Amino acid sequence: MLKDHKTVAILLSTYNGRDYIEKQLESIANQTYENIKLFIRDDGSSDGTEILIEKFIAQNHLESKMIMLRDHDGNLGFGRSFYKLANFVTGFDYYFFCDQDDFWFPDKVERAVRLLERESDHEMICYMSNYYIGDNSLQINRKAYNHKLVIENDTLGRQLFETTLIVGMATAFNESFRKTAFTLTDDSYALCSHDKWIALVLAGLNGKLVYDARPEAIQRRHQSTTSSCNQMSIYKLKWRINHVLKGDYLWQIRQMITLYKKLYCNRIYSKSEKNFLKIFTKKGIDGYCGRIFYPRRLREKFTDEILLRILFAMGKYDRCSKKSVG
Repeated sequence: MLKDHKTVAILLSTYNGRDYIEKQLESIANQTYENIKLFIRDDGSSDGTEILIEKFIAQNHLESKMIMLRDHDGNLGFGRSFYKLANFVTGFDYYFFCDQDDFWFPDKVERAVRLLERESDHEMICYMSNYYIGDNSLQINRKAYNHKLVIENDTLGRQLFETTLIVGMATAFNESFRKTAFTLTDDSYALCSHDKWIALVLAGLNGKLVYDARPEAIQRRHQSTTSSCNQMSIYKLKWRINHVLKGDYLWQIRQMITLYKKLYCNRIYSKSEKNFLKIFTKKGIDGYCGRIFYPRRLREKFTDEILLRILFAMGKYDRCSKKSVG
C-alpha cells in the first residue's frame, strides 16, 4: 500500500440524492488510501439527504473523515456549489471532485495519488481516470473512453464550443491547479460547470493532464442526471433547441470568455489563443465579422461548425434575450 503522507480532500456536493448517496459514501469509506477527508456541502436538498448523511457518518464513526459544511446560501446549482467547495477547502496536497450517485473502486484515490506524486507540485497538474458508464443500478454498460485522452494541447475555442471531455467525478488536481482555477474567482462568478472550467484552464494555461486509462469508478446514468451530455439523443436535440437556438447558451459562453480573459490574459503566451480572446470579446462590426469568419475550427463535426457560424450571424453570441434581461 502507498504510504499515505499526501493529504487528500474529496469535495462532494449533494442535492436530493437520498436514493444513491449511501452507496457512494460506502465506496469512499472503503478507499485503500487512508489520509482522506471528505467535505460535503448539501445544495438545499428537500428529501432528507443531509439527515441520511449524518446518520451514515455517526453509525460508522467517521466524524474525523467526513465533514458536513454549513452555510446559508441554499441552492446554488451544482457548478457553483462545487466552486464554493474548491474555494473553502484549502491546505491539502490533492483535491478530488465527487458526485453523489456514482461508485468509486477501492483503489481510486491511491492510484491517483501514486500518479500525481510523479509530477511537480509547482506545476498545474490535473489527473483524470477513465470510468465505466453504468445504469441506474450501477450495472456496467461500457467504458467511457477507448482511447487516450489529450486535452491540454487543444484550443480554448474547441473547449468552449465543443462538449468537454473532462468529467468532474473522474478528476483530481494539486494545490497549484486549485489556486489557479478556483481562487481567482468565487462561486458568484461561476459561469460554467466546474469540469468545463478545468478544461479551459488546461487548454489555455499549459496545465498538464495525467490520464489514467484504467476505469476507477462507475458513473451512474439515470433520468435525474442534469448534464445534457448524459441524455438520450432526442433529449439532446430538445436541449440544443431550448438552450442554444432559443436560449442564451452562446451569450453565456461570451460571458465565460470575458471572465477568462480578465483572469488569465496575462498568463497566456500563445499568440493564437490571445487572438481568439481578442476576437471573441471584441464589440462592434469587427468583432461580429471576426467571429463569423474565424479561421480555426470550433466544432468537431463540419455540420455543427456551419450551424455555429449561422448562430453567430444571427447574433446569438452578441446579445442575450429580453427574457433573460427581465
